[in-house]
Amino acid sequence: MEKERFRLAIIGGGASGMLAAISAAMILPGGDIILLEKNPELGKKLLATGNGRCNLSNQGCRYMDYQAGGSLAPRQILSKISASDTIAFFDEIGLMTREDDDGRMYPYTEQAITVRDLLVKELAFLGVFVRTGDAVTEISDGVTDGDSSFSIRLSSGDSIYTDAVVVATGGKAGGQFGSDGDGYGFAKSFGHTLIRPRPGLVPLIVKDWNHKELKGVRVKCSIALERKGERIVERRGELQFAEYGISGICVFDVSRFLDVDEPEVDAVIDFFPEITVKDLTAKLFARAVAFATRPPESLLEGMLHQKLIPFFLPDGDDVNPEKLARYLKNWRIPIAGTKGWKEAQVTVGGINCEEVYQHTLGSRKKAGLYFAGEVLDVDGPCGGWNLQWAWSSGFAAGESAALWAAGSATEREDMK
Repeated sequence: MEKERFRLAIIGGGASGMLAAISAAMILPGGDIILLEKNPELGKKLLATGNGRCNLSNQGCRYMDYQAGGSLAPRQILSKISASDTIAFFDEIGLMTREDDDGRMYPYTEQAITVRDLLVKELAFLGVFVRTGDAVTEISDGVTDGDSSFSIRLSSGDSIYTDAVVVATGGKAGGQFGSDGDGYGFAKSFGHTLIRPRPGLVPLIVKDWNHKELKGVRVKCSIALERKGERIVERRGELQFAEYGISGICVFDVSRFLDVDEPEVDAVIDFFPEITVKDLTAKLFARAVAFATRPPESLLEGMLHQKLIPFFLPDGDDVNPEKLARYLKNWRIPIAGTKGWKEAQVTVGGINCEEVYQHTLGSRKKAGLYFAGEVLDVDGPCGGWNLQWAWSSGFAAGESAALWAAGSATEREDMK
């Protein structure tokens, strides 16, 4: 690469990094912007989202659905770039989308590669420099006079100098796609602190689980987490049993509230969340009378998945409908922890959002430094929320960083 001086560098070529570069190029000439990605190609993790279909947003995205340690960043950013704005942007660059019954937005092609390729073509159209396969190893204060410039060291040994930087490196979830938390080190070098990162939207491991026969069984239910009798969180949806414990979207959504450093956490499963204990007791009592001459398993056949029935019927013939109803609506299993970073869909924790300007995502520690996407301590539910945060925060950070790089000292001060 002949050119070593740019007005703006975006580190990370995932969803938030590509949007940051595109939004920045609407303000700065593309030739003044460089996008740096350590993987051989852009959007590697994006290609795996939604099981390869790319659940790129959700029409139900609201800022209050996000966890951000009390920060108002999701409210500020999503009020500027909403889910509807994002879909409109993708329509402008040629992507046709469809919405499912739960508000999840997908490309009409049902292929994540369609989304990635259109973003790559937009970057090329805007003239953004893209450098792949060369990891950033260090970001430090630059060498120019007076300005808040940066020096970026690459694994190849090359150095790049810029007026502003957007760190969009992701968190630690999905390390097989290159997410190894390197952005945390860049932030800490400028005085930022971290909220301890841990896997989120991840399956749960059940303590002493010896029921591999249930592997693959799916049920619609509600699941709650409780610690010492105190309910932490509850969600409804489809749960799937696995050889290590439980998975499924509702499990993913409660997993972000599980702190494995605090013991004695139980998952409480309600197999009939639409029915009260009283009504379920009455139904079971009526079935017990009607099926009195049939085998015991007849009591739950047609109500509960066949492989689950043995868990809830006593060995003898004596069935107490009220006791059984309470058991079916309050099946308690102890949780040992979560699966690891490889299985996690998002990172819980990251750069403390209180240390960034919440409407620009600019650093309060270092002028000209911005953050976008999963590297920040922001995460949302399963179903498009986290990609929406990537798009919205990437757009906001890229725009703000470009304005910083292009502005005068007075204008820069106003941006804070």
